[in-house]
Amino acid sequence: MSRIIVAFDYFSPQYPLLNNQDFNRPLSELEVDNGTYEFFGKISGYECHPSVILKDQDYFIYPIRLGLHPDEWLNHPEIDILATTNMSLHTFNALRGRNGFIFFDLGNEAALNDSILDPIHDYCKRKEIPLKKVILQTGNVRGEEIYQDYCYRKQLSNGGLRIATCEYFEWMTSRLMSQHRNANLPILPINTDYSKVKKTFLCLNRVHRWHRVNLYVLFNAYNLLDHSYYTMDNKSHMEAETINLEDAWRTIVDKNIFNKLKLTDKFVDDIYNKLPLKIDEFGAPDVMAELYNSSVDPCYNNSLISVVTETNFDNNEVFLTEKTFKPILHRHPFILVGAYKSLAHLHSLGYKTFSDFFDESYDDIEDPVERLLAIGELCKEIQSWDDAKKRTFFFKSMPITTHNHELLSSLYPDNMRRNFWHKMRDFAVFEKHKLK
Repeated sequence: MSRIIVAFDYFSPQYPLLNNQDFNRPLSELEVDNGTYEFFGKISGYECHPSVILKDQDYFIYPIRLGLHPDEWLNHPEIDILATTNMSLHTFNALRGRNGFIFFDLGNEAALNDSILDPIHDYCKRKEIPLKKVILQTGNVRGEEIYQDYCYRKQLSNGGLRIATCEYFEWMTSRLMSQHRNANLPILPINTDYSKVKKTFLCLNRVHRWHRVNLYVLFNAYNLLDHSYYTMDNKSHMEAETINLEDAWRTIVDKNIFNKLKLTDKFVDDIYNKLPLKIDEFGAPDVMAELYNSSVDPCYNNSLISVVTETNFDNNEVFLTEKTFKPILHRHPFILVGAYKSLAHLHSLGYKTFSDFFDESYDDIEDPVERLLAIGELCKEIQSWDDAKKRTFFFKSMPITTHNHELLSSLYPDNMRRNFWHKMRDFAVFEKHKLK
């Protein structure tokens, strides 16, 4: 054996089709799985093929894409997830007893908890699929540690499923950068003209989260909003749509911050009434995640520094999404409003940040309220810089932003980070070790 097969039941003219979807639709409406196809196409030792070619001795993985939407399988474990595929009995038996592995892909999410792991374990038990034949991919950098704790609590003494962690959004951003270049599409030119900088901060927000709302409170309290390109919707995006939006807003404003800054209810109501703040039209999540946006892109050249409000902040689960990699792509300095030790994780990936110019010790503050307050104070300090200091920062930060851009650009297609899949390949293909 010289390969591991990534098995798909159907191929469109260009890409395989997602294995788990409703196939009782026209071909034009079926979803392709080009991300999985290209991901494994860049790792030698893996080949994507139709499942019909599988032989008894073949090592293979059968990918199933997972999601956390309320309508999806993890929230409806009574559904038979394999029944949403066209998996053959031969493939199923290979998953249970030969050389097949089922691959649950949740790599674009950081969530990894009992509500996710329990349904997977229960399902595999019902289907008599050994846990060691199951691979769960997560975007949570602590995935293996969290799962080890789960196994300890659940007394899985004989071992559990295999955890693959990946920097999904880093890879996806690099991939899209490559596609953009190859298509000769226009890119944002590098700004080397300080006179174009009109605002200090660029802060892009859509969905209300605790840290985003309270950072907006701080920006207003410190009079930073007029010095910022700032977006925020006026909708709470809470599941209970019947909740009055202003009442929902008040519940998110943290009482500790409210009291520390000696705010009033009128202040909170007044800053809510400023919303929505827009640069572009608020779009669907896939539009929001686009790397290039003709309305937003000029703001990178017209501002000094991005204030990146990541998805995770107060749960201490480091998860870097496209929000972090957008300023890197645009060669823009940034402050990372993310989970505890998010900057440290970026450093571990080879990226450089800006401690030579301002205090980044906020990354070392575990308490989320104190960390957010430190970020607010930092932004207030940066705004207080005189023009000469801002100009110096603009030019002297360029080697860092160039390094980060080039590192991100280099990952696709030739420099993928070594991860679980490389190790699996090495054991199964090059060292001929059994993975059963």
